[in-house]
Amino acid sequence: MSENLLDKLVEHETFRDFEEIENYVKRLTDELKMPCRIGDCRTVENYNASLKNVENYLNPEIRYKHIKFICSHYGVHRSRSKGKRNPQVVRACDCPFYFKVAYQRLTSEFRITGVCRQHENHPMDESTINTFRVKQRLPVEIVNFIENATAAGILPKRIRQRALLQFGKDLPLKFIQNTRQKIIGLPKDEWNTTAEMLIAYANKAKSHSIQILRDDLYVITHIFVQLAVQKEMYTNFGQLLQYDGTLSTNKFAMPLYTLLVEDNYGVGQPVCYCFMREETSESIKKTLQLFSECNDISVTETVVTDKGCADISAFAEIFPQATQLLCQHQALLTTEKRINTANLGDDLSEEILQRFKQALYAHSIEELEDAAGYLTKLEHDNLGDYFETCWLKSPELWSDVHRTHIFTKGNNTTKRLDRFHSTIKTVAGQKKSRFQDFIQILLDILRNRKEVDTTIKINTHTIPEFLKDFAMQVTPYAYQLVNAQMKLKTSGYSVIRTEIGIFITSESHTYEIENDLTECSCSFFASYRLPCCHILFAVEKYRLVLPVENYEHCWNKDKSADGMNENEDDGTGSDVSPIKVVNSRDPRKVLTKEDKWNTGNQLAKLWCNAIQDLPPSAFDSQINLMKKMIDIAKANQVIVFGMEDKSPVKERSTNNTNTTPKSPAAIENTPNSRKENAGNVKAPCTILTPGRKRDASKASSVASEDNFQGEKLQASPSINSKSPSKKRKPSRISSSVQISTPGNSAEEEDWESSVLYLNKTPKPKTYLREKKSHD
Repeated sequence: MSENLLDKLVEHETFRDFEEIENYVKRLTDELKMPCRIGDCRTVENYNASLKNVENYLNPEIRYKHIKFICSHYGVHRSRSKGKRNPQVVRACDCPFYFKVAYQRLTSEFRITGVCRQHENHPMDESTINTFRVKQRLPVEIVNFIENATAAGILPKRIRQRALLQFGKDLPLKFIQNTRQKIIGLPKDEWNTTAEMLIAYANKAKSHSIQILRDDLYVITHIFVQLAVQKEMYTNFGQLLQYDGTLSTNKFAMPLYTLLVEDNYGVGQPVCYCFMREETSESIKKTLQLFSECNDISVTETVVTDKGCADISAFAEIFPQATQLLCQHQALLTTEKRINTANLGDDLSEEILQRFKQALYAHSIEELEDAAGYLTKLEHDNLGDYFETCWLKSPELWSDVHRTHIFTKGNNTTKRLDRFHSTIKTVAGQKKSRFQDFIQILLDILRNRKEVDTTIKINTHTIPEFLKDFAMQVTPYAYQLVNAQMKLKTSGYSVIRTEIGIFITSESHTYEIENDLTECSCSFFASYRLPCCHILFAVEKYRLVLPVENYEHCWNKDKSADGMNENEDDGTGSDVSPIKVVNSRDPRKVLTKEDKWNTGNQLAKLWCNAIQDLPPSAFDSQINLMKKMIDIAKANQVIVFGMEDKSPVKERSTNNTNTTPKSPAAIENTPNSRKENAGNVKAPCTILTPGRKRDASKASSVASEDNFQGEKLQASPSINSKSPSKKRKPSRISSSVQISTPGNSAEEEDWESSVLYLNKTPKPKTYLREKKSHD
């Protein structure tokens, strides 16, 4: 009987329905002691929810589109020595047993598509089965009671109490909550809810372009979104356009396609979003047609797309004037994958890949032809035909030698767009968020770097005189590109100036420059349309004037301000990244290490700009202060600076002086006092350390008696005993910090304070003599 049961586990064996499969699995457990559990699967409900499967709707009674049954010991064993708790339901010990069944639409039955009947690394007896924990399975009458009560709107707590009285079963409240969520689920009209949200968003501002397309069955096929600010960004920076799609952004398996440009600060800015049901050439073409109707596409000169033929054909039809380029990174990955499928060995595969890289990054036609001759002669697994058919027929799409005259802004790949998609999926939770929430996150993302980058001031003292006007007109990112060209070696250049132009000859090439310095034949000028090292060399040699207004205007500073402050009308954020959008939705989220570094870096730039024009004495004071702050940060201490304190402080006399200066915290905030004491006293800063209780009078004596020399920030010694020579063990500094001022009642707590302040008044000689005698 058992042999006949295992004989059914062969490929292409069929089951009438899923109930027969369940009975078969139960017999495996009871008769052969082979307990199985469900591994990878896809339910019919999930299959029907995808818009791609609207025309292939399945009856929900089928339950599963495909399902994989695996042994209860299936999976990799997790050692306890690694400090991780083993799963309580799965006892994995690398057992390979499994069988996979899939529903066949034509025959209306389930068929086995994969099987492994071998068990390993565990016994098969009844005692082993009894050691497994199983999930709680309630009787049908209790489940029906919970479902009916939930549908009636009864609270879970009341359902639990009623179930205990009626069935004598104390149900976990979490189980009832899960059942309630399963029944309620997501609204069936989630697509309609999203459509209504987008339509309301479009009605809020007529300048937005939001379109929702449907088919004959009234099913959504395209969602096209472009805000007014995105239109403005495309007009200003749309010379280079990147286009790519990504999956796994929503539970409906609807791919997201994004059009992205690079702004004048070198930041990728999305200028259009589109969700589509099918990734076909017709569908992509429809998206680009919607985009062309809403924008002047004549500004686009270059388009960088993925390796898909559907993208290339659609762009060639909608953007006939633009130059089509393939992503070099995707070309390299595709070729490497094809080479690995040939199973040629590591050495030969690496040699073929290096030859393709030679063709990919070739600097001359001869170098490209040399690599092409090697690749076309390959006979292993028809690789020669593959390279000749797929790549070498159109090298202008992917080889560097054909890109030396194309305006690419340095973008030869779509990695900028891939990074944007990766960030979107990370912060949006991929398939966890509702579709309308994900759409709203996309609408909120407008990564404007203007407010950050405009705070960076270029040190004009290090800029050559002929570049100062240019540096003041373009963004810091554009000037950094030109500054890098200035640092290139030009000692081997020879220059000839004629009526036709200026010819500069290097060790390997000869470059031609227009007499008005508006163009050069090198690849850098073609890629960025900014002054290259050859133009700068000619300007410096012949003392010419750089034509600042004749270079590409997309790098100018004023471009970044166009349209970026119009967010009051469209309700989007003006200076947010994808991470900041999600953090604003969840204010309890802890700042990451990267967020802290970015905040500190921005403040450090502001501080550097503030101190660069200070006199030497003030500059030294700022540097000493920063060094002390760094030491305090390394010690994991927290400091709070008190800017003003109006608490009264009583003056007391000493034996050495007739008048006692007031504590810095007690100085009145009046115009006369500020004028008299300007630069002499700073507000105190308190670091609290755990110790014995102290009264307010002893604490105030620290601030009134101790004066510090110069501009150095130091901690005053604590006075806790009458004998000054008696040393006290230093106490550990606490991480909590409070402001402590003389006479404050907070000093009566179990803390001892050390007051830090800045004082430019020199120390009295009496104090120095007393200090020397104490030592």
